[in-house]
Amino acid sequence: MTIRDEIVAAARECKGTPFRRQGRRPGPDGALDCAGVIRHAGVTAGGVAADYDHRNYSAFPKPAEIAAELNRMMDRVGGGLEAARDGDVVMLVDARWSHTGILASHNGARTLIHTTRTDRHCVEHHLTEEWARRVAGVWRFRRIGYEGAEWHNSR
Repeated sequence: MTIRDEIVAAARECKGTPFRRQGRRPGPDGALDCAGVIRHAGVTAGGVAADYDHRNYSAFPKPAEIAAELNRMMDRVGGGLEAARDGDVVMLVDARWSHTGILASHNGARTLIHTTRTDRHCVEHHLTEEWARRVAGVWRFRRIGYEGAEWHNSR
């Protein structure tokens, strides 16, 4: 299993976890926000250090704040959504909010794993045109590297 597979599997472990701003514990008795899903997947798969965390952000963080934090632990992927792969992190921006999620695929279709206040829990759904239009950037965990990376986690 590649680290990309491990990141997606770890993100999928979060599905069904209730939403709570700055939540960091996946599972039915836990709570997560979008940053909590990214942290859980990255730490579980070894993409970021176990002590990594970013907190004390506002309920509606500005895109520049999210981009700065993603740049601290990841590499920005040029080429946008077309260059993105499973396990990459996307920042989505709307007039009122900015948000993050992990890209995956299911039955050949691109999906997004994320937690939102609206959904009230972590979900995976198709990356529709509406969501794709909101993608403002793509990042890759540094330990993944680029094409052909086969780093394996020894959990």
